[in-house]
Amino acid sequence: MVKIEGKYKEVIDKTEWVAIATCGENGPHMVATWRDYVRALDNSHSCRTL
Repeated sequence: MVKIEGKYKEVIDKTEWVAIATCGENGPHMVATWRDYVRALDNSHSCRTL
């Protein structure tokens, strides 16, 4: 799992929902979720909900 930091963390801390778009070999993919379900790694590498 990738640690969320910098500008991404700043935006997530101030919003109620998150939309993520990626583009891979099979074309674009869009997902959305509530901020409470976004997970990040803390310094001990254990998962926690933001």
